[in-house]
Amino acid sequence: MDTESLENIGLTKGETNVYLALLETGATTTGKLIKNTGLQKSTVYFCLEQLIEKGLVGHVIKNNRKVFEAGSPTRLRDYIEKKKMELAKQEEKIEQLIPFLSGKMKPQEKHESAKIFEGWNGMETAFDDIILNAGKKEYLIFAVSPLPTVAERFRRFIRKFHQKRTKAKIRTLVLVNEEFRDTLGKDREKEARTTVKYISKEFSTPAVINVYAEKVLIALWTDPPTAFVLENKELSNSFRNYFNLLWKTANK
Repeated sequence: MDTESLENIGLTKGETNVYLALLETGATTTGKLIKNTGLQKSTVYFCLEQLIEKGLVGHVIKNNRKVFEAGSPTRLRDYIEKKKMELAKQEEKIEQLIPFLSGKMKPQEKHESAKIFEGWNGMETAFDDIILNAGKKEYLIFAVSPLPTVAERFRRFIRKFHQKRTKAKIRTLVLVNEEFRDTLGKDREKEARTTVKYISKEFSTPAVINVYAEKVLIALWTDPPTAFVLENKELSNSFRNYFNLLWKTANK
């Protein structure tokens, strides 16, 4: 039997073994539980205490001996409901505590950093950073030219990202490889807060450079894709200057 579901709601592996053993054997003593579960005596006693506290096990005295019995499996619903109520109370306390803790937090010094993201889920995390940090500066994209093996998936991925970006009211300038005028180019031209220009295919590369705030996101649209997010003011300014040079010579 897959016991993962029971463990996911808060039962330990030992508690799960003891609870299942009680369901299968019915009312029994600790001696039989030790034998049936293969657990140490102290572990069985501890698990029984925890299960009683959770409302999943009860006991009676028979012939001066404690006999334990599992409650109905429907008690699991009551246990989950109780956990929900406790979690709601904890959430309320944390919400009250966050402003106090935030006031105590020492301001972090700005420093250079580099992060690597891999796979499509990793790319989503990397590109979400643009939404969070682009601010009021124009977000720049150049040399858009994914490899043919991922071109269609890239197109779907990036369309979804730009929907988020336009909703966040982030303005962008895009340089697209001339070969993709009728696909990626037209996709971007339809979007609000977007200006598109085209550059010669000689600039073709699987690396797409995204410049925002004081960061540069270099995306390698390979299979699987990889992104490098670099936070460096001088580097981002350098790429901005290079982008502006290409922008002046690019075609609308």
